[in-house]
Amino acid sequence: MTGPGRIADNVLQAACVVGPAVKDWQKLDFPNLKGRSLLDGKELANGPGSAVMGSALISLAWLANTLNQHGRMLKAGDHVLAGSVHPPAFLPGTGVARTEFEGLGGTDITIK
Repeated sequence: MTGPGRIADNVLQAACVVGPAVKDWQKLDFPNLKGRSLLDGKELANGPGSAVMGSALISLAWLANTLNQHGRMLKAGDHVLAGSVHPPAFLPGTGVARTEFEGLGGTDITIK
């Protein structure tokens, strides 16, 4: 399966945690943003924004164009998960899971 196919197929995706809106996101250098996933403060995986089809904005444009080819479109307020900056990081157990991105912040969720 191709990278775009993975995005469209929601591979390994069951749920997500959405943080607050980011002001001035247009000023961010998406390909060079570093992201990482942690469990109880221990890093499980990390990667650059460029791992997402070169940039999350490229991924978003691909999705918008592909939807348009099928007579659909993104709407204001839609949430889009552009892809992953690292391979899947399976949680080894319970604890506080955190995903964070430089310049954007992070979100936490308690796994019981």
